[in-house]
Amino acid sequence: MGDVMTKEWYFDSGATTHMARSDQKFTDEVPMNHEVGTANSSNMMAVAKGSVALDTREGEINVGEVLKIPDLATNLLSVSAICKRGNKVVFTADRCEVWSLGR
Repeated sequence: MGDVMTKEWYFDSGATTHMARSDQKFTDEVPMNHEVGTANSSNMMAVAKGSVALDTREGEINVGEVLKIPDLATNLLSVSAICKRGNKVVFTADRCEVWSLGR
């Protein structure tokens, strides 16, 4: 496993919510002060929640309910949050695809 790219987004099957670094352009941002637990049993502070626009091959998509966490190493997309919104996430050897199930 190599170094993560701070501007990139990574799919995370263990994350319960989407999380992003402060350098992302948030819209509909609502301030908050919420502690978030991490995989290594430490905690980070979420300072806001909002939406972030992501550029994809299919065009720009808006991702809502994203926690803004200044100390986060990279941006994370929660697989469980994507699936709870009626989508399917498929991992293959060289990519990850999200399919809308038209719910």
